[in-house]
Amino acid sequence: MAHLSRATLKAFLPTPVVGAAVWIVDRSRGAVRRFHVVRASVLAFVDAYASAVLALGRNAPVEEIVAGNASFAGAKKVAVFCHYDVAGDVSPATVQYVAALAAAQHIVVFVSTAPELEERALEVLKTHCALILRRKNVGYDFGSWKVGLEHVPSKADLDSLIIANDSVLGPFAPLEPYIDRCDASSDVWGFTDSGERGWHLQSYFVLFRQTALRHPAFARFWRGVLMARSKHWAIRAGELRLSRELMRAGLRMRALFPTVEVIGREASSSALPVEAVPVGELDQAGRIVLMRRGVRLNPSHALWRVLIEVWGFPFIKRELIAKNPMKLLDVDDWQDVVSRRFGGDVLPGAVADATTHSPVRGGP
Repeated sequence: MAHLSRATLKAFLPTPVVGAAVWIVDRSRGAVRRFHVVRASVLAFVDAYASAVLALGRNAPVEEIVAGNASFAGAKKVAVFCHYDVAGDVSPATVQYVAALAAAQHIVVFVSTAPELEERALEVLKTHCALILRRKNVGYDFGSWKVGLEHVPSKADLDSLIIANDSVLGPFAPLEPYIDRCDASSDVWGFTDSGERGWHLQSYFVLFRQTALRHPAFARFWRGVLMARSKHWAIRAGELRLSRELMRAGLRMRALFPTVEVIGREASSSALPVEAVPVGELDQAGRIVLMRRGVRLNPSHALWRVLIEVWGFPFIKRELIAKNPMKLLDVDDWQDVVSRRFGGDVLPGAVADATTHSPVRGGP
């Protein structure tokens, strides 16, 4: 414990805990110079940790298993897709996403944390999936992916494996050309990356090539996934930890649409004084200027327009449409932006789906 620095604590623990217990290390002497504990905060953290994480352990029972029409026999590509809907429905846009994965030659394992799945939804899913699992709503997406992976046979023999979720609308174009770009120059691919809270691939779509699937770090990561009730903890122990641990093990990770390249190639200038204006009031050019100056924003929100219009990014985040947490002023015409880039109408039902099906996972 004496070797934990402030940076290490920040990397592994939630911010309130870093403020509660900070070890300041004098590395030249190799000794702890000061230890400060705010007793109430530590006790609160221990209680929250025990109830939110440890009590749930590393497993969540599967409550329902339904076999689909696809087969794992001879499979070389698999996708594990996680879903949630409070009413047990599977939206048309989600069905189209699953169908797009199947059309890209992937055997699909569908994992839902809905309280139940409607019979109609099951029948539709069976046409695209090899396996449909329904489990308790704990552990967020990484809990679902962990359960799904446990039902995938011979993972080390696969050419690639995808984890994906229903937090996006799309794809607005066939997936295969994008997947074909996930070549041997990297072991792990995502669509987008982020610098928020440390560099990482955004986990709504991650592809692991065989080199990653066979690496001990891959199995070690998934063994360590806990069924957390805390969203904050789930993000740190899931999305952030995935990139951190695999890179530390020497695996190469890349994004198809790297944030640095996107903001670097766009010739952007803003008429607004970007530092003095709320981010939501900036146009796309202003947000790019701000990010070039080192402000870390979620690229799948802040760069949504340029990603689709210029780069051909085939998704848009549901949360951006339904809740718009950054209060961006240029989101209302997203359907027109998608239609201009990809042609034709937006996915059938996607407009209503974006607001009526806003996945909320994790637990009560």
